Amino acid sequence: MLLACGIGALTLTSCSALQVDTVYSPAGTETTIVIVRHGERDEGLDPPLNEEGLARAQALADELAEAGVTVVMYPDLMRNRQTADPLVERTGAARREFSAVEAADTKALANNFVDEVLADYAGGVVVMKTGTATLSPAELEDAVRSDPIPLEELRWVAS
Repeated sequence: MLLACGIGALTLTSCSALQVDTVYSPAGTETTIVIVRHGERDEGLDPPLNEEGLARAQALADELAEAGVTVVMYPDLMRNRQTADPLVERTGAARREFSAVEAADTKALANNFVDEVLADYAGGVVVMKTGTATLSPAELEDAVRSDPIPLEELRWVAS
C-alpha cells in the first residue's frame, strides 16, 4: 500500500465498473491505483499551484519515486499538470490528461477509467488525480471494488 501527503492507494485484483459486468486484471497481474488530490492553489478558474501546492507536488514525487508508477492520469487543468509534473519527471511515467468533455460526465469517466487502466496499464501503478469536480473517491469506489484492501482500511496521511 502506498501512502503520502493526502493520498491513498488501492491494490486491485479485480474490479467492477458502474452498471457493467465485472472486469478483471489479467491473470497474474495486480494493478495499484493511487488516488491523489491536486496541490493547494489560490482561487480562480484555473490558477497555478501556490507555494504550498508546489511543495506538496514535490512531496508526492518523493514518496512515489520508487513505487513503479506507470501512468499519471488527471483532468486537463493547470493545477493537475503542476501536481503531476514532478512525479512524471522523476519516474518517467506516462501522462494521460482527460479533456474537459471527458471529465464532465463523472460516471462515464469512472467506467472509462477502469476500462483504460485494465486495457493499457494492467499490472502497473496508476496515479489518478481526482477532485470534487471530477471523479470523487466515492465514485471511484463504485467503479472499483478491492478485495485485498477495502477502502475503509486505507490510511490517509495529512500533511
